[in-house]
Amino acid sequence: MIRHRIHFTLAIGATVAAMAASRPTLADDAGSPSAANVVNTLAIPDGRILTGSPQIAGYGFGWNVSQRAAPIFKRIALDRDTLRMGVLDALGAGSRLSDDQMRQLVARSQRLLQAPAENTNGESATRQDAADMSLVGADGLMLADDSQQLSYAAGVTVANVARQMFGPVGVDQEALVAGAEAGLLSTSSFDDDVVAQFTAHVRMLVAAHQAREDQLRADAARQALETQAQQADVTITASGLRYRALRTSHGARPEIEQAVHVHYQISLVGGPLLDDTWAREAPVLLPVQGVFAGWAEAVTTMSVGSIAEFWVPPSLGYGREGAAFGVPPHAALHLKVELLGIQEVKQPDVRMLRHSAP
Repeated sequence: MIRHRIHFTLAIGATVAAMAASRPTLADDAGSPSAANVVNTLAIPDGRILTGSPQIAGYGFGWNVSQRAAPIFKRIALDRDTLRMGVLDALGAGSRLSDDQMRQLVARSQRLLQAPAENTNGESATRQDAADMSLVGADGLMLADDSQQLSYAAGVTVANVARQMFGPVGVDQEALVAGAEAGLLSTSSFDDDVVAQFTAHVRMLVAAHQAREDQLRADAARQALETQAQQADVTITASGLRYRALRTSHGARPEIEQAVHVHYQISLVGGPLLDDTWAREAPVLLPVQGVFAGWAEAVTTMSVGSIAEFWVPPSLGYGREGAAFGVPPHAALHLKVELLGIQEVKQPDVRMLRHSAP
């Protein structure tokens, strides 16, 4: 169910290099072809025959994304060879321009969009910008004028976004280049059926890439937890939660309907620290249930005054969805918790409940 055009949420403001600032997403609608109606060969108006998802998705993706930059190339002639070079560089060893040089091109593309077509002397804004100094990149890359510089940046950006969407296996490079050229030149338009096929193939490749990424994360989490289980004094519960007592006490234990006053650290197993209330000198009040399943099991093993650390498998953590404060899908979590007190639920801290950044 995808709308009759490819909807990519891109915070680009119609500039070339700013396309890299965000990742496109797909939106659903009832107009897309069902799996049974997705074709494997697609003829497009320029006479090109696209075969298989890598070519169909590559062309459609390049065409759709590059349309965002088309207003720039109404003032600057597209350099096809340099556009191709940018795509192939980015899909290979990476862009040969530095971050500072890419920032220069962002500023230049914005200036081109905002400037009038001609100044008061009748000289085009394009000629004024063409007088700017050339850019010299790595490995002998020389971009002499605005046409080459912005074409290269457009190619790099389209390729980088494609890599984020489709992963290292990706789409057909030549089809991606051809689609980007068509979108930037605004020479091609497609009927709803063709665009629906583009969208369906993009969605299939994105889903395949996501499945590969999910499996890699799940395997990494499983291996990390198996390593932790071999440490001394680690207890494994029936659910798969691992924990170790760091300080014991004989205080009261929380019930599932209560809230707990705690200090905690949370990090990815083998990864970065995500939040630390000790560092903030700000303990929090959290409900026992409603954060994630492993949290409820963890704190109900503790008594007031105790400190423990826990290793939480993805199935007891944020699962396949992950969380917005830095937890990717299928991630195992490492917690260190000090139980300071217990009280009835009133107005707990919602930091972990809302999955928001600390």
